[in-house]
Amino acid sequence: MHLYYKLRTLYFKNLLLSIAGSVLFLPILGSVNILLICKHSSNINFILEMILVTIATMSFLASALAQLKPSYVFNFFLIGVTFQFFFLVIKLALVS
Repeated sequence: MHLYYKLRTLYFKNLLLSIAGSVLFLPILGSVNILLICKHSSNINFILEMILVTIATMSFLASALAQLKPSYVFNFFLIGVTFQFFFLVIKLALVS
């Protein structure tokens, strides 16, 4: 919990820079996930995987563009990054 508050304080301290950086970072991470999904999936589940990755990215982008409260934007970003990294690790583990 201490790490969460530390990251949140850092995010809010440089809010405009943080939002701009996260708007670039999260879609790039989602694109890498989509690339791995398309490259290594052979069954029909790849459509569901692509939908989940897109929802994780677009929820943050929608909250940032809707100018929600900064705490909501940070929470969507943290959820999106956590999901994207978790999914990336699982995909890389299954490929290897």
